[in-house]
Amino acid sequence: MRSLDLNGEWELVQPGRNLKISATVPGQVQLDLLRAGVIPDPYVGAAEDTQNWVADEIWEYSRDFTPDDALLAKQQVCLVCEGLDTVAEIFVNGTSVGRTQNQFRTYSFSIKPFLKSGKNSLRIVFKPAAAYAAQQAVSQPLALPYVDYTGRNEHRNFIRKCQADFGWDWGPALRPVGIWRSLRLEAWNEARIDAVVCGQTHEPNGDVLLNLRVWLDSPLGARGRLEARLGRRQTQQTVALAVGENRVEINWRIENPRRWWPRGYGEQVLYPLSVVFIGEGGEI
Repeated sequence: MRSLDLNGEWELVQPGRNLKISATVPGQVQLDLLRAGVIPDPYVGAAEDTQNWVADEIWEYSRDFTPDDALLAKQQVCLVCEGLDTVAEIFVNGTSVGRTQNQFRTYSFSIKPFLKSGKNSLRIVFKPAAAYAAQQAVSQPLALPYVDYTGRNEHRNFIRKCQADFGWDWGPALRPVGIWRSLRLEAWNEARIDAVVCGQTHEPNGDVLLNLRVWLDSPLGARGRLEARLGRRQTQQTVALAVGENRVEINWRIENPRRWWPRGYGEQVLYPLSVVFIGEGGEI
């Protein structure tokens, strides 16, 4: 797999105010405005009350990037956004490739058809979170109550965003917006491991049954083996992946494991767990 880091310096624009400044990713609009001297420190005096306009505007992040030929040659290329806060639309070379409405999750968008050799453009447009929440509330058949500490951020319960961003008894209602976690391109051929979830069942004899659920993405389908490694222990399973998303389960009995104990009751033993897919192209 190849990747391209998209963090660093971006351009930030507010079209309605003809405002254009440099932005740092990961970050947020309010921090960039503060660094540029556009707004005062919101934690000083009553400055919070002068900055409501920031969260009520549309903000556009943009940058150019140049993927190398090896990345472009891969069968699948995705734009991975670990954290967008919150209501956003993503454009690659002017084409919309996806939308987001959840601050807390990672989004992955397939963008290979929209890429070209040389310079490419990436633009992410953020819309006001409070307006989105109000629209969601109106669309419901029944009115749902909410708690509003500040008296100016209704329907916060209709958006997957940090609720303290709308104000709390201990903090201001700044409603931050922006690219708050990392972005990157990921490109691969046979398969990519998207996620691993490990469940445990503790048996009376001291053994532990591990249930590993592994999600893999394969652009064309693939055959290989899935290996799980827990310290010096290892197990494997032959898999045939279909085109698209796949879920594979590995059930694994760990005999007589060393347990993790609270302080004062024993050692705090940790086991490093790794899962790899081995196909024709090698280990992933």
